[in-house]
Amino acid sequence: LPPDQLASFLNEYFEALAQPLKNHEVDVTEFRADAIMCAWTAKGPSSLSIRSKAIFAALEAVEAIEHFKVRHQMLGAKLRIGLECGPVYVGHAGGGGHFVYSIVGDCANTASRIEGLNKHLGTQLAATSVVTEGLDELLLLRPLGKFQFVGKTEGLPIVEIIASRSDATAEQLDLCVRFAEGLNTFQDGDWRRAKDCFVTLLAEFPEDGPSQFFLLRCEQYLAGVEPPGDLTTVRMDVK
Repeated sequence: LPPDQLASFLNEYFEALAQPLKNHEVDVTEFRADAIMCAWTAKGPSSLSIRSKAIFAALEAVEAIEHFKVRHQMLGAKLRIGLECGPVYVGHAGGGGHFVYSIVGDCANTASRIEGLNKHLGTQLAATSVVTEGLDELLLLRPLGKFQFVGKTEGLPIVEIIASRSDATAEQLDLCVRFAEGLNTFQDGDWRRAKDCFVTLLAEFPEDGPSQFFLLRCEQYLAGVEPPGDLTTVRMDVK
């Protein structure tokens, strides 16, 4: 698009994306190129209520962008959201007389890494397990195993937030149960059986990104690629 049309398009896109955040009382919203970094804040450790706001804002944002794509069919990409909780600095950052109100810290960096992980897994909404702790009865969650991101020294347990429990379909529930079987087999190092699990799963859910991701890993290990020492952790070599 020409720059003026692109700016108009992005403004409408951001308006659609920002409304769910407002609906769930976001504290800080920072626009970064074609993305938003936002935060729900507290003076102490993140509470269940604050994490709930962020999660349900994210679920609503996914739905809002799907409606946006109906009006703007040129937008083919999926919305990708990464969630993390922890200490951050929120305030003015910059230099040379130019400052922006920004969210800074390892927590923000990790959220960005998780957002990028969605691209590799074919998912839309992923979070560290600590974000969803205590919310299992309200959410349909799919544990995806541990992932060690570029620049990190340890793996983090990552879960996909699929839907609220009240909105989850029978197919989504079935997918989660069967994927868990394949992932457990994969983490046990039984690549051939795990491959069979994911092949069978993809026959019914051909677009399921996590199954495609782990099927490829199984095929690589069966072909002789050296697996990591810790089979429960996937080391990412790209952002």
